[in-house]
Amino acid sequence: SDYYFGVTSLLNDSFLTAKALRSAFGESAGGTLLYLRLEDISPMSDETLLYEAGAYLHKRHIPFMLAVIPVYLNPEN
Repeated sequence: SDYYFGVTSLLNDSFLTAKALRSAFGESAGGTLLYLRLEDISPMSDETLLYEAGAYLHKRHIPFMLAVIPVYLNPEN
């Protein structure tokens, strides 16, 4: 299964939140999980290259996140 979880800055320092998330995802308290972050993805990105990058990382069991940015159609609004 794939999961995405975002925490607001209000919760970043919350020990109880971190403990609950570790429990929910089966992570030990002493472990550290690192992610590779693919950034600046937009509707204008090449979806074939994005899929290939994701498939490569997934096949090798490398955890990753996608950082998506908006595209403004009318910058004045």
